[in-house]
Amino acid sequence: MKAFIQNNKNILISALAIIIVVLLAVFLTGKKAPAAPMVEESTETVEATDTTAGALSATPSGEAAYKSAIASHEGRLITVMDGCVAEPKEHTVTLGEHALLVNASNTAHTFTVGDETYSVGERHYKTLRLATAGEYKVSCDDTKDIATITVK
Repeated sequence: MKAFIQNNKNILISALAIIIVVLLAVFLTGKKAPAAPMVEESTETVEATDTTAGALSATPSGEAAYKSAIASHEGRLITVMDGCVAEPKEHTVTLGEHALLVNASNTAHTFTVGDETYSVGERHYKTLRLATAGEYKVSCDDTKDIATITVK
C-alpha cells in the first residue's frame, strides 16, 4: 500500500483536490440569497385600433431587469407611489415609443390606461406601447385620473 501511495502521489493529490472543490461548490450553492422582487416586463405588443386602447404583455424578471427597465425608460415612466400618487401627472410620448408604468408602492394595484385594465404587483412595472395618438387617462384602483399620457 505504501508503494502504491508513493507511486500515485500526484493522482491522489489531484483526486483529493477535486473532491474538495466539489464539496465547496455544493456548500456554496446550497446557501440561497434572498429572492429578488419580481418584476413584469412587456414582451409582446397588441396594436390598438382607437385612442383609448393600450398594449402590453408581461413576463417576470429579476431585480436587475427592474432597475435596467427603469434606467432605459428614463423620461418615459410614470411612477405610482403609496396612495396611488403618480409622478409625473402629465406624460408625453411619441407614437410607437414605450412608456413604463411603475408600481413603486408596497401594494398591488389595478391600473386603467384608457379602456385597458392591468394588475400590477408591488414593485412591478408594465411596459406600455400606445398604438394610437391621443390622450390616455390613468387610474389606480378607485382613484380616477392620477395621470395623463399624451401620445403624439
